[in-house]
Amino acid sequence: EFLKGIKQAEVVELGPMVEILVNQAHSKERFNRLTAMTWLLEFIVLGGDNLLKYLADMLRAIMHCISDQEPEIRQVADEANQALLSLVQNTKQTFELAPLIQILTNELLSDHVPTRMGALNWISMLLTKDPQVTNHHHPGDNADCCVG
Repeated sequence: EFLKGIKQAEVVELGPMVEILVNQAHSKERFNRLTAMTWLLEFIVLGGDNLLKYLADMLRAIMHCISDQEPEIRQVADEANQALLSLVQNTKQTFELAPLIQILTNELLSDHVPTRMGALNWISMLLTKDPQVTNHHHPGDNADCCVG
């Protein structure tokens, strides 16, 4: 009911709720992880570009759940991943690249194949969106760079 109310509201600040969902995506409780992924998926669709400042946090949460032991959580996390990937691919707004590269680099070291594949898909999309991505970020470089 609460999610329906959010969908019907004309103006909703999703940011603070995104932070809660990101935390719940790391919960030990199956229901919390599933709910977090389901809501994040809905928020990505509802919030669009307005959620770009939470991009790194959402990506980290999704990557955490994309290899979950529970098939239902994996499925929703994959859908959220695809929605977020599409949002970033199609946005004309700028966003911070360095936190994404750091997350994706860490996820390439995951023991889980779906997580590594998800990270590679993100890197591929970022390189397609901005071929200069490799010039924007070098290992050890702390410069905040943006893609837009």
